Formats: sequence, C-alpha cells, structure tokens
Amino acid sequence: MSSRTDRRGKPSVLRRPSGPDAVQPADFAGTYSFYHDGWRGWLVLEHQEGPHLTGSYRGDPGQGDFAVTAEVKNNPPHAVSITIHAFNWMVQQEFNGYLLRASGNGIAGSTVWAGDRQPYGFFARKTASLVLGRFPGAGEPVRPEDFGGRYAVFDDGMPGVLSLAADAEGAIRGSLWTEGSDRAMAVSGRVDETVAHAVELMIGEPAAVGGRKFVGYLFSKTKNAIAGWSAVGDVATGCYMTKLSPPKDARPEPSSGA
Repeated sequence: MSSRTDRRGKPSVLRRPSGPDAVQPADFAGTYSFYHDGWRGWLVLEHQEGPHLTGSYRGDPGQGDFAVTAEVKNNPPHAVSITIHAFNWMVQQEFNGYLLRASGNGIAGSTVWAGDRQPYGFFARKTASLVLGRFPGAGEPVRPEDFGGRYAVFDDGMPGVLSLAADAEGAIRGSLWTEGSDRAMAVSGRVDETVAHAVELMIGEPAAVGGRKFVGYLFSKTKNAIAGWSAVGDVATGCYMTKLSPPKDARPEPSSGA
C-alpha cells in the first residue's frame, strides 16, 4: 500500500489487491482523475458500509459539483456502479466499471448518455492526472481510421503497448506487447457497424480457445483514448489505453490537456 496526495492536498491511499478474491469495497475509496469521452473531472469516493460508497464529482472549471453514490458488486467483487446525480442534463448518469486489480490504481468501463442512447468509455486514476495528446480528427465525426496509432495500455492494471492500423472499412489489425512478455501478440478486430466509436478486438487466440477479447470506446471528440473492458471467458476486467502517436501517415497536432 502506498499514499499519494490529491489536488486538494488530502492523502489518497492506493491499495493493491493481491488477487481477484482480495478486492474489498474499501479498495474503491480514494480521489480519482476521471475521464469520460474526453471530458475530465475529479471523483472522490468514501467507503461507508458494506458495498456502499458516497462522494462527489467536480468537472473542469465551470462544469459544477455533483453528488455521487456507488455500489460494489458481489459477483465479481471488482465491479462497481458509480452514479453521478443531476449530471449531464440527466437525473443521474451511471458509470459501470471494474477496479484495475493488478495496480489498484483505477477503474475503467462504460456509460450510456441519455442524449443519444449510445455507450461511451470512461476511466479513472488515483495517481497523477494525465495530459492527453491532441491528434488529427479531434472534434470531427469518428472514422474507422481514427482507431489507428500506438497506445499505452492498462489491462486490469497491467501495462503494455498496443499498435493498431485501421482501414476505411473498419477492419483493424495490430500487435500488443505486455510487460514481462518476450514477444508481442497478434491483434485483430473490427469497428462496430452501428456505434462509430466502438471497437471489438481479439488478442491472441480466438475467444473459443482462450483468447482475450477487448470491447472499448474511442473518446469520440478527442480521439486520444479508448476505454472499456477485456474478458477471458466469463471474467471481465477493466481496461483503458491512451494514444501515444497517430498512424504513420498522420501528423499530430500540438498537445493539450484533456
């Protein structure tokens, strides 16, 4: 266990669960930098009793302060539902995700916005806030090619580097190197046909023979991160990736906070 200091000067305890069965509701408590589809804010969660947490969410300047409640699931114990009340022109917005078990550092998953009834990705970090790059296509409708690039990956808290190439028809190919591995694994997938910012990737072998599947959502306005979950069999875990560089044939714009 280690301690960090949040932006308000309060200690934020970083707990590292030692395995799937070791996750406790108290592990979710802390101060997070919070990213949802390119928007940024700060989330505070405090453990109350049993599976329940309460807290607050504050967006970037001018976005307001909001009450938060959260409930940790029994099965699996690393799953959580976070509700921000009176937020984003809704009575409440629910974010469903998974604690990153290997690091205890954050949460990743998805949410649905009532405005268009589509899913979007989110991730949250207990450690330092990120400055995400600005890449070609930011502010424009999502195209399949926007998924291409080189990413830093945090799959259930385990770091790696992912390289993706995407064509105009939505086919994706690439490779993933994970920390501690002596070789990269092949990656293949497709952009969703109905949700332009959604993608499904298969890492290594097909799912039927034990491969790892990733379902995620490209931040639709900024194009600089993908967040969602990965799964082997029936076990889902949180996963997010931040873009390090665009495809070789695209030139990045100057970086900015996101």
